[in-house]
Amino acid sequence: MGKTLRLIDKSLSFIEKNKSSMPKSLLLSILALLFTFSSHSQLGCKVEISVKNYQGNQIYIGYNLMGKTYVRDTLVVTDGKFVLEDMESIERGMYMAVYPETMNYFEFLMGSDQKFRLDTEFDNEIHGMVITGSEENEILYEFFQNTDLTNVRISELDEEAKNLAVTTTSYTENREEREQLNAQIETYKRQVMANYPQLVVSKLIHISFDVEFPEELSEVNSDDETRFKYYRKHYFDCVDFSEQALLRTNLLSGRIDTYMSRLTMNDPDSIIATVHHICDLSRANKEVFKSVVVYLLNKYASSKLIGMDAVYVDMVETYYLSGDADWIEEENLASMKNRAETLKPTLIGKKAAKISGIDTNGNSFLLKPSDAEHTIVLFWNYSDANSIAAAQDFQAMMEVLDDPTVQLISIATLGIKDTWKESLASANLSQANQRYYVLDTNTDQYVKNFDFDGMRIKTYLIDSNGIIDLKQFNAEQVFNYLGGAREN
Repeated sequence: MGKTLRLIDKSLSFIEKNKSSMPKSLLLSILALLFTFSSHSQLGCKVEISVKNYQGNQIYIGYNLMGKTYVRDTLVVTDGKFVLEDMESIERGMYMAVYPETMNYFEFLMGSDQKFRLDTEFDNEIHGMVITGSEENEILYEFFQNTDLTNVRISELDEEAKNLAVTTTSYTENREEREQLNAQIETYKRQVMANYPQLVVSKLIHISFDVEFPEELSEVNSDDETRFKYYRKHYFDCVDFSEQALLRTNLLSGRIDTYMSRLTMNDPDSIIATVHHICDLSRANKEVFKSVVVYLLNKYASSKLIGMDAVYVDMVETYYLSGDADWIEEENLASMKNRAETLKPTLIGKKAAKISGIDTNGNSFLLKPSDAEHTIVLFWNYSDANSIAAAQDFQAMMEVLDDPTVQLISIATLGIKDTWKESLASANLSQANQRYYVLDTNTDQYVKNFDFDGMRIKTYLIDSNGIIDLKQFNAEQVFNYLGGAREN
C-alpha cells in the first residue's frame, strides 16, 4: 500500500512539472489511469454486517487458530450494524461475530472474497442470512441452511433412540431414518465439493470426511490390522495442507490431535516419526508449516507424560536449529537450543553421566549401576521442605518394597557436610539397606548432565547398564513400576 502511494505521489509531481507542455487529452488519460490503478491496488478488506433486532453496542470478531480462540477486533455496533475493515486483506479462514452478552456467535468465511455484505436476524442467523458479494459465503450458508434442520432432526432421533428397546420396530424405524438423513447430508457435501472444488468451503467440508476403504478392504474381505494400516496411511488424504484457511478453524488441529492420540503409539520414537510425517505434509504452504510446527512443539514442550521431552529435543534440532523455522527470533532460538542441550543427556535411553560424592559415613561414593538391577536416583535440596518430604517418601517406599535388586541414591548438591547430616538426622533419613545419602557440591556437573539446578526435585531410574529407564516420577509411581503393587 505504501509503495502504491509513493508511486502516485511521484507521478503527480511529474504531471505538475510538465502539465503546461502536455496536451489536455493526455493529461486526463494519465490521471484516469493513475486513479484506476490506485483503486485496484487498495485490496483491503471490508465486510459490512447488519443484524436485525440486535440491541447491543459491541461485537467481537474472533477466530480459531490451531485449537485456540482469539479476538481479532472489537467493533462498535450502531442499530445492529457494524463493519470489519482493514487496509490489507486479512488472513483466510473462518471468523466469528460474537455477541458479548451471551458469547453466542455466527460465522463467515474470509477467502478470495474480502469485500461483501451480510444481512441477518438476531437469534435466526443461519436461516435469516442474506449474502451480497461473496460466492464463498453464499455456498457456506446454503450448506448451513440445508444441513441445519436435518441435524436438528438427527439429534431428536438420537434422543428418542435412548428410550427404545433395540428389538422393537420403533427402534428399527428410528435407525433407518437416521441413516437416511446422514446419507442426505453426505450426498449434499459431495455435491458442494464437486461443484466448487476450489472454494475454501469445499476444503472445509472435505476435511470432515472419514477415510473410505476400497471394496477389497471391506470388513468382510479384510482383517482389522490391514484396515488399520490403510486407515492410518490415508488419514490425511482429505486435508489440503496448501490451504492456509484451514489454520483458522478447529478442524486441522482436531484432526492432528486424533492422529497423534488414537493412531500413534504412545512412545517417543513413534510420536517423533508421526511429527515428521505431519510436518512434511504441511510444507505445502509456508504459513501452514509454521503453524503446525509451532503447534506440535508447544504440545510436547508442555507434555506431562514421561519421556515426551525427547519429542521436544528432536523438533528443536530438526526444525529450529536446522534453519527451517526462519520465523524464530535469535534470542528465542538461543534459549531453545540451550534447553534442548540440557535435556538431551537426560532422555530415556541415554547413558547416565557419572554420579559421585561422599556418603554420611564420610566415604567416597561412586555409583555403579551394575551393583543393582535398578537404581533410583533422587536429586534434592536438603534445606527445602518439599524436597525433604519427597526424600522421606522414597525412603518409606524402599522399606516397603524391600527388594535387594533396587537401590536408592539421594544426591544433595548444596551445603556442607555437617549441616547436611544434621538435616538428614532431623528428617529421620538414614543410610541403610540399599539406601545411600550422598553430598556432591559439583552442582555444574548435575546442571549439565541431569537438568538439576540445586532446587527442583529430579528423579531418575537407571538400569544395571547405566541407561536411564524412567524419569520424573514420585515414590508411588516407581513403586508400582517396579512391581511393588503386585501380590506375591
